[in-house]
Amino acid sequence: MAMINSENIVGTKEIGDFFNVSSSAVVNFQTRYSDFPAPIKKLESGPIFDLLEIKEWGMNHNRIPIRSTIPIEAGDHKSIALVGLPRTGKSYSSSVFAAEHECFILRRTFSSAGDDFTQCAVKIIVSSKISEPYAQFNTDKEEERQYSRIEEKSLMSFVGEINAYLKQKRESGEKISPAEYIEIFVPPSQLALEIMSESKLSYLIITDTPGVSGSYELVQIAEAHLVMLILTDSGGETARAGFKKIVEGIAPFVAAGDACFLYNLKKPCDNDEEYEDMQQDAVIAMQCFEVEFAPLRKSIIDTSMNILHPSKSVLGVPGMKDRKINFAEGAFRQRLKEVITRSFKGEGFELIVKELQESLADAVQTSEQSSEDICNSLLSSLKGILSQMPRLISDLSKPDYFQTFKTQKHARVKTQDGYRIVNAVSYGRSESLHELYQAFRIYTVENTSNLLTQAGIKLFYRLISEELKSDSGLGIGVHPWEDYPPVTMRAIEYIFASELNHAFSQRTESIESTYRNTLITNGIFSKSWNCVRVDASNQYLLNILTSCGVLSLHSSNLMELVRNRYIGGLRKIGEYKAWNQCLAVFDKNIAANYSPDDLVKITGI
Repeated sequence: MAMINSENIVGTKEIGDFFNVSSSAVVNFQTRYSDFPAPIKKLESGPIFDLLEIKEWGMNHNRIPIRSTIPIEAGDHKSIALVGLPRTGKSYSSSVFAAEHECFILRRTFSSAGDDFTQCAVKIIVSSKISEPYAQFNTDKEEERQYSRIEEKSLMSFVGEINAYLKQKRESGEKISPAEYIEIFVPPSQLALEIMSESKLSYLIITDTPGVSGSYELVQIAEAHLVMLILTDSGGETARAGFKKIVEGIAPFVAAGDACFLYNLKKPCDNDEEYEDMQQDAVIAMQCFEVEFAPLRKSIIDTSMNILHPSKSVLGVPGMKDRKINFAEGAFRQRLKEVITRSFKGEGFELIVKELQESLADAVQTSEQSSEDICNSLLSSLKGILSQMPRLISDLSKPDYFQTFKTQKHARVKTQDGYRIVNAVSYGRSESLHELYQAFRIYTVENTSNLLTQAGIKLFYRLISEELKSDSGLGIGVHPWEDYPPVTMRAIEYIFASELNHAFSQRTESIESTYRNTLITNGIFSKSWNCVRVDASNQYLLNILTSCGVLSLHSSNLMELVRNRYIGGLRKIGEYKAWNQCLAVFDKNIAANYSPDDLVKITGI
């Protein structure tokens, strides 16, 4: 037996630390994998292993954590979701945001991964700060977490292991958890760089969602600021049925929001004329899908959905290659940039505000009411509408979970927290957006004929739904291993909004120290507290949260606590912003008679 350096002798705990998992996960490795290294010796205290053999096994099974050493620059981001049937070219389209080298590796890897891979969402995080591209598979089952460099051989192995795990899980009847998805960190393409520069963003998130088919359901796209639906001219009636399923599923997430279509014709184009011909073919092809949207063209909020007019918002996708950018792809990228930039600049929102202004001007000219009375009437209508929204849960017969939450050893980063909070947020966000959509879609032109009220309904729906997707907050993590966006940390802020607000009002140290110490005092831990900055301009959010009533609700479990304080808090902040925008269209002397803070309280929770 060869001599082993004493520094390479490790136990179960040290192996767990090396793989960033618990000791129980290491035991699972031993029982599950026949090629896991045998222990050098079994002692009373436990088995000991050769670290070099452990490292080799970890390399072969993609279990060695890969982390960037440079943090993504903290700041604003936008998220794009690509949705469609399997094998419609989502992987090719999502890869255009990655730098050229990584783009082609992703195409060759994921386009050859097979239909089974459509079970798992792939989130591509794009930032100019990323110098060491890598991928990681996230799951609340820590022994299944995997990592890979963006190198073809390594990534193929990574995808193969994940495919096998997901296939086995599906065949055993288990559902794919929202916590199970791939994150890929890559530098940006020129297209992505220009989008981020023009929209003043620090990073982009591109989510390639699982394909919707008989086997796979539509993955929730609640966080997306822009939804792109990808279609192709293959599949006949099966494709149309799948497309209808997509439309029905995403309506709550894109009503009054931004969506566009990509029609994958896969045609070669060698010049501008051929590209324009292909684009016209896409427009004609999309016209046959208009009938699928007829059931949605009923409510006031649905009439502002870009998705209801597919032939007007379609972009043809040409044939693209997996080793070079041809003329057709260059032209496509330029058109795609224009579509995305318009969306991110808020043109849809600007149209709603313009509609509100024009409706007010018409009301002033044609009504016998004074401007003050018109304002009063509008606000009264909107208060009535908001008061009819589904109430948050508060069961006073059960102990309040808030005190228990402090003892549950929650962490500010999702992996250290075991995905507990982020899973609750994912479920609560999706449910809340569905409820919001159902609450607002009952208002039609027939039962709400006043044009000013119609515009107000669109405004409030837009801003509340956008806030539910945006995760507004104070804390900004600048550690290289941060969550993007930091959903877990933001949810914790909302849960302890009252404590933070009080601490900030009394603080005698830096705002970061006050923030950190307040959360530590309330049981939150982190290995990187010193890498947290605080956006002081967002402190006003705490005032809204402490006064609107969401913090007074009793919650009987973690899911209710997150839904009441975080999701409910986001909803009320969106309402606050909508009241501000609504009052801004009136004369300042009239608007001064109302306070958004008071209006948010009146509509209840």
